[in-house]
Amino acid sequence: MLTAGAAALVYACNSESPVSVTPGVIDFETFPDGAPACDYCALTNQFASRGVVFSFSPLTHCEFNDGKPKLFLSSSVYDEAGGPANHSVTAAGPPGAGGCSGIVHATFSGSPGTVTFRVRGNNDVRTYPVNAFDASGALIVPTGHIARRESTFTSVSGFLFREETITISTEAGIGRVDLVMNQFLVLLDNMLIMP
Repeated sequence: MLTAGAAALVYACNSESPVSVTPGVIDFETFPDGAPACDYCALTNQFASRGVVFSFSPLTHCEFNDGKPKLFLSSSVYDEAGGPANHSVTAAGPPGAGGCSGIVHATFSGSPGTVTFRVRGNNDVRTYPVNAFDASGALIVPTGHIARRESTFTSVSGFLFREETITISTEAGIGRVDLVMNQFLVLLDNMLIMP
């Protein structure tokens, strides 16, 4: 069950009106110490103080794979036309050349009961695979535990993109969320972690 704060975030992320970031949301625009986000850098434990660390596992060989997902300025190509500067999390890979096929892992401390985040990518991709695991490592069955809301927009680069707000909730606690990117780019943004 969603708390009022999580329900408000799910609504806000899917509304047509401009939205200010809800307190507590990791928007990836700044690091926890207040420093501005990098335009392109490895992302690992920079948000550990906020309850999440990131890692990457390749699905195929990629010469640019350093085992670390990337935080990058996505607004120049992948975000909605006319929107503000925006940073997102994606797969390991070289600057400006897309990412490697693989899995971005978000591992949570404290086994939160609810995690909400947005993913964006090309609308031609039928689904953005997301797998969630509870605190003991068991797969969280999507039915009744994972909710998705989606909308579409035209990206700065002129492609039809889809944005999904995904909320995962379980009393068993969430240990890890995997975002699978197999020959397509997916951007993760605006994460809210709740007890």
